[in-house]
Amino acid sequence: MIDPLRRWRYSPVEPRDLRLDLLRGYCVFLIAINHLATFPAWTVYITGGGRLWVSGAEGFVLISGLVLGALYRRRSVERGWAWSIAHVLRRSAALYLLAVVGHWLFSTGDYLLRAWRGRVTDLPANYFDTLINVVFHVRYYFEGFDLLPLYALLLPWGLGAVYLLQRGRWKWVLLISAAIWGAWQIDRGALVVLRLKFPFAIWQFLFISGVVAGFYRAELGRGWRLWPCRRARTLVLIGGALAILLVSFQMTYGGLWSDVEALQTAGPVFTRVTLAPGRIVAAMWVLAGLYALLTLGWAPVQRLIGWLLLPLGQHALTAYVWQAVIAYVVLRLPNYPFPGHDEFVMTAAHVMVVLVVWTSVQLTVKARRRLARFRRRRGTGGAAEAVAPGAQDARRH
Repeated sequence: MIDPLRRWRYSPVEPRDLRLDLLRGYCVFLIAINHLATFPAWTVYITGGGRLWVSGAEGFVLISGLVLGALYRRRSVERGWAWSIAHVLRRSAALYLLAVVGHWLFSTGDYLLRAWRGRVTDLPANYFDTLINVVFHVRYYFEGFDLLPLYALLLPWGLGAVYLLQRGRWKWVLLISAAIWGAWQIDRGALVVLRLKFPFAIWQFLFISGVVAGFYRAELGRGWRLWPCRRARTLVLIGGALAILLVSFQMTYGGLWSDVEALQTAGPVFTRVTLAPGRIVAAMWVLAGLYALLTLGWAPVQRLIGWLLLPLGQHALTAYVWQAVIAYVVLRLPNYPFPGHDEFVMTAAHVMVVLVVWTSVQLTVKARRRLARFRRRRGTGGAAEAVAPGAQDARRH
């Protein structure tokens, strides 16, 4: 019995941590389904409908922080800070531009639908006011692309944290981040530059916590292995994560402890509106518990759902953009949600949307690779043909 269990364990044979890729893919999976806002459906048992103590958004932001902290700890040393800053700023600008373009397309589409079908929208009557908001996000946000402008702000903020972490200032990093989170709790107008569904002042704390954990990932892993009662701690970690998900599901859908208002999803302990302390702890615990569970049972999980979730996690931003586009189209179909709210029909709609997102990601990645190969061939011109065949073979190996 022990031997098969050992074979199930995760073996780090690739430069990427596939466990994080799979978990981030699962977060994209949750976001794609929950953005359809169509329940009842059987998928609620694996998504929670976005109404649990933790959702895909927290996981997405936390994992992104983990990856950035681990990645730029190495890159800032190997390639230098000038390259790291330029790379992050370019990526941040590209994400914000993508959010602006997506916001503009969606807003324009809703204007046309309002004129054509009389569809009710929250858009202002003046189209010019919408264009101003599209660029600066000063009045309202648009569903679907709401994480992109936040992520555009988080990237340079996280790189600044890495700079301090390399100098051993982790306490200052967490203290400053927590102070900003606390200031927003006192005054919700504090430190608001862009009007986002996910306010930067509070969500940056979850992201920075991930950056710190990612930066010190090797040290934290070594400490976890050296502390006593490792197996018992792992069981508590995994069991606690599953308990958080199960209890919050029962409270939302089963009426458990319905008279305890503080513990409800919209209560002061777990509300997402303020990213309450309980929600932050729940997000960290659930992520750590699922990560430990994947470490122990990687082989069967990968065989079962790796084909679906790994591509979504490895190309998370591409998947996020595609799910936003597809959700926008589906939510504006005539007579949607379909009459009767049949569970089978709604579940089928969810499955189809996820598969369309997955297929779109695969096609996008293939198109990028072909474009990259074309550019390389065009850049080298006919130089490759001038190389001797033996030299070409040697270079391949």
